[in-house]
Amino acid sequence: MQKFNFPNKLLDAYFFAVNAYQNDSNVFGIDIGNRYKAKRRQSALCVRVHLSINSGYTSTNNLITFMDYTNFGNQIRRRVLPILSERRTRFQIVQPGTSIGTFESGTLGLICFDKLNQNKPCLLTAEHVVKGRVGSIVSQPGVGIDRGRFFMDGIANKLRSDPLGDASIATLNTNRNYIRKQFETNITINGAQHVQIGDVLTKSGRTTGLTTAIVDGIGVYFKSTSHLRKGIMGFRLVPLDDQNTNDIQISDNGDSGAIWFDPKSNKGIGLLFAGENGAVKANMEFSLAQHLTDVIEHLHISITQ
Repeated sequence: MQKFNFPNKLLDAYFFAVNAYQNDSNVFGIDIGNRYKAKRRQSALCVRVHLSINSGYTSTNNLITFMDYTNFGNQIRRRVLPILSERRTRFQIVQPGTSIGTFESGTLGLICFDKLNQNKPCLLTAEHVVKGRVGSIVSQPGVGIDRGRFFMDGIANKLRSDPLGDASIATLNTNRNYIRKQFETNITINGAQHVQIGDVLTKSGRTTGLTTAIVDGIGVYFKSTSHLRKGIMGFRLVPLDDQNTNDIQISDNGDSGAIWFDPKSNKGIGLLFAGENGAVKANMEFSLAQHLTDVIEHLHISITQ
């Protein structure tokens, strides 16, 4: 399980902020991360309360800052790969970084192994990519815009989900073989490690492909559905250039389920489950990931046989 490794003053301020603001539906994250000044990332750390709508909060504690994401741009930034992108097509050999899904399309993050069932191979992705009951057919490519067909393209059946996060596994069938290398790389993720602020990570996703980003915060991020609001322990990534001058999208819709990994150690760090809504200014781009060490523990899986 990921552990905090911050000074006690920061931890005290963090837990105060969680208790004070976690139930506000306008708060989508509370973390410890880099302070920003005049839109520039600073080395100094603080507690950040991320607001989707400015709630008018002020703080007398200089360790706590409120980050407002209501400053939308005048145009939608979203740029996605064309419909016939290779990642969205059928692969005869299943591979992480490509399209999968039940009722929508996301990303196959890892081929992993079920410790509760004789290490049978499974696919790992975000839970909302494989919505539905246990046994639901997961197709490659995903359904909908990627035109996957349940019975013709089915590769797995949903097995179980992480009750504390947004992750699921599905048992692979024998219809197709698989390889474990991340698509468009020579990297096979061979383990998991804890995240640190300042880590530079890579992901291979169905929509935006191979991208690189830097970790600027670690904490809890809230995901809401029609039924509940769930706090997920994880971390935030942003473009390497804090101004995002080249308007890089580090993730987008359909990248959910991809694994952020360290290309130097070949270790997985987090499972991508959310990001900004695509309409914010370029310098407000971010991606959110759940700790992969938590996912492994909660789902009782291993990364290697």
